[in-house]
Amino acid sequence: MNRFTFKSLGRALSVLAVAGVVTVGWVGCGGGDDNPADNSGNSTGGNNTGGNNTGSNTGGGGTASWNNNDGSPGSFKEIDIGDQTWMDRDMNVKISGKSKCHANADTCNMFGRKYTWEDATTLCPAGWKLPDTTDLKELFAAVGGINAAGDKLKAKNGWKSGGNGSDEFGFAAYPGGYWYTSSNGSNYFSSGGTNGYWWSATESGRAQAYYLGMAYGGDNASYKSAFDKDRWLSVRCLKTTQRSWGEWVVTTPPTCSTTGVETRTDKDNPNHKQTREVPKLTGAVCVGGTVFTDERDGTKYGAVVIGGIRWMAENLKFETPNSGCYDNKPANCETFGRRYTWDEAMTVCPNGWSLPDTGDIRLLINGTGDPATAGKKLKSKTGWFISSDRNGSGTDEFGFAALPNSAYSRYETSDAGDGYWWMSTDYDKDRAYYLNLNWALDSARIREGGKTSKNYVRCREGAWGEWVVTTPPTCDAPGVETRTDSKNPTRKQTREVPQLKGRVCVVVNNGKFTDARDGKEYKAVEIGGKLWMAENLNYERSGFCYYSAPDSCAKYGRLYGGEECPKNWHLPSQDEFKALITAAGGEDVAGKALKSTDGWKDRSDGSSGNGTDDFGFSALPGGYATGFGNVRNSIGSIGRWSTSGGYYQFTISKDSDYARFEYYAQDSYDSYSVRCVADD
Repeated sequence: MNRFTFKSLGRALSVLAVAGVVTVGWVGCGGGDDNPADNSGNSTGGNNTGGNNTGSNTGGGGTASWNNNDGSPGSFKEIDIGDQTWMDRDMNVKISGKSKCHANADTCNMFGRKYTWEDATTLCPAGWKLPDTTDLKELFAAVGGINAAGDKLKAKNGWKSGGNGSDEFGFAAYPGGYWYTSSNGSNYFSSGGTNGYWWSATESGRAQAYYLGMAYGGDNASYKSAFDKDRWLSVRCLKTTQRSWGEWVVTTPPTCSTTGVETRTDKDNPNHKQTREVPKLTGAVCVGGTVFTDERDGTKYGAVVIGGIRWMAENLKFETPNSGCYDNKPANCETFGRRYTWDEAMTVCPNGWSLPDTGDIRLLINGTGDPATAGKKLKSKTGWFISSDRNGSGTDEFGFAALPNSAYSRYETSDAGDGYWWMSTDYDKDRAYYLNLNWALDSARIREGGKTSKNYVRCREGAWGEWVVTTPPTCDAPGVETRTDSKNPTRKQTREVPQLKGRVCVVVNNGKFTDARDGKEYKAVEIGGKLWMAENLNYERSGFCYYSAPDSCAKYGRLYGGEECPKNWHLPSQDEFKALITAAGGEDVAGKALKSTDGWKDRSDGSSGNGTDDFGFSALPGGYATGFGNVRNSIGSIGRWSTSGGYYQFTISKDSDYARFEYYAQDSYDSYSVRCVADD
């Protein structure tokens, strides 16, 4: 027998704990004088028959006794919710002249009494306390969140207009209302039958404190509103010492047709236990599949064989720094798995497993027997959106158990109608393919989406080996490379290797190469790491000779209005010409170093306009033409070569040693000499 003291009351309580039931002898809890001269208020609480408290108040002698449903006098039960232990009813200790009952003294045993905040803070017996808002937040989390807390904690009767709760935890919260003092000094009762208010220990400023609130019109509860401390609210006490729970242990294993049970035991009282339901088995193990363990975190997954490939029968749950849960709720990771960006998905599968590519997914789809119904056969039997004329769930014939979900970047609802699973095959640098199942379709689709979206992952056992070139590419034809499935060596994939191009395909013999289009030979020279033509282009398909003189074409090449370079060569960019200038000594001297040693007219001062041709580039003054070639200019004086940019031309003049770019907005009427540079 333990003795508890109410700090401000000086009243003794004798409490005997027997298998979770506490017996309390209340002193000074009688009489019908709790609410003298009070107004009966706005609401009297409806037809509440007492719930767990069915006793009567004998009054008169200053002692009250309860007759509870279990027959024990003055008892309350300890109820465990999550890791907390609560009283199963509101406090009913009379403080003469201070405490108040629900509407009148006859209802004390039905709803407990109401107290000001100051009295409530010292009311709970030793070993118990008035909960603060942190305790209330933990309570809400344990019953399923703030939006469901009202329904889970409210009593099954006593609430107005169908506002009763499910009382899943035995908390039995009743709509006790509250008392307040009006400006004229009268006391009024309000909200009985419609609302319940319980003090918390957390203050809101000097004059107010927060309370736990519930209403008949909603399933939610709140703890973020405050009342003046001089109002009278209900009190529900929380045990100060939490139970020392052991680990949850499966005591009745689930099967494919029945749920199981897991139990945990109070380490300090082995006779006190909690149980909870374990969902029945689904997916692979129920259709002849197998189970494997991810060695990284110990998570077990079902696995099924479809289309000759062993697949995970659940979405991957392995946690990575950037992965997320559906609706940002960790509990959803247990049901739906985690979601990953494409970059993470590429490396997240367990050792010996890999992210499937489009070929794997096609085998999965075809492995169901009919692509037209693959989606229905792969979808889980429950969980998909249901409309007035269609059940979006599937038949799950192979145990793949695909659940609905939405991509992170898309709008999400709890009954989402789409499922998205990444593939390893990328569509382009920003997008990749994914498998899509939809509630309204029986088929399965391969689609593409942004790589930064977060989708689910289903890994396949095994992985593709490295790509090996089996047919080397040439300069005339593409090659082939092959890779082999590590779990099925007879299964191979091939892809094209682009044919060779660029400098490797440019054959230079004795400093010359041949244009395959017309058989003409051109000198070639390497300058600054680039292979340049050392003569102006003279391909006759287009362009024209200076004043249409064939001997001009033979010496200076033709003038062109655009790109005419041979295969594996290209029109130089401005940057490539700049690199040429740098390699030739810089802008001030490059002209002289690149000009041929003859063919240039004398300078205006009578000195030679020829260069030193230090690099064998042999730049000649082929001039240029404008207006459909009607105006030819400066042959022998200026060399001007087209760039791929089209606006700046590489220019060398007889009158200087410079090499520079000059701005000429080249259009279809302008023509310049062409020097090609080999592709890299």
